Amino acid sequence: MILPTATFLASIISSAAIWPLLSGMLFWAARASDAFYRFLMV
Repeated sequence: MILPTATFLASIISSAAIWPLLSGMLFWAARASDAFYRFLMV
């Protein structure tokens, strides 16, 4: 019973560590694309 609980906790911790990284990548990709579109508009 301990092993599934450990893997479950590990998956929760890994996903919790991955979410800020993904959101940060999406944020900077949106910033870069916005700056690129503004550069094309000028």
